[in-house]
Amino acid sequence: GETDIAADDVIGTINFQAPDEGTGTDAILVCAGIEAVSEGDFAANNNATKLSFKTAASEAASEKMSLSSGGNLTVSGRIIVDDTTDATSTTDGSLQTDGGLSVALDAVIGDDLLLKSDSSVIHFGTDSEVTLTHVADKGLTLKHTATADDKPIILTLATGETDIAADDVI
Repeated sequence: GETDIAADDVIGTINFQAPDEGTGTDAILVCAGIEAVSEGDFAANNNATKLSFKTAASEAASEKMSLSSGGNLTVSGRIIVDDTTDATSTTDGSLQTDGGLSVALDAVIGDDLLLKSDSSVIHFGTDSEVTLTHVADKGLTLKHTATADDKPIILTLATGETDIAADDVI
């Protein structure tokens, strides 16, 4: 019945709770909930609302996942999908994206990494100044994009061996 919906107003809530649980404390708190939350001031041309999904472990339920009015799904934990579907192309597998993929931290690949283009490129560095490019039916090209004379490409092969002796293969 509110007549002036502002940003972050809760429009509706469904809470799940066991208030009569005999063990008390955490057991009687709201353990899960779904809220509809305004993403901005409502107007004749705006009713942007996100859905907030809340769960608890040993506390009152808090947001762990939300779905924005623009369709963006935000998850505060891990997303786990089935582990039985191998990817063999760009259109199958347990998890796929039809757009780009951004990873802010390290990516760990448990098995093969398949680059399915005959001109796949791996870019290195903040400015992508070093590239490793697949050339179909020929091999790989390692390139430093700098054009100055004092910017040679350096390829270093190093061993972690700490005790090199005669006849060791490095």
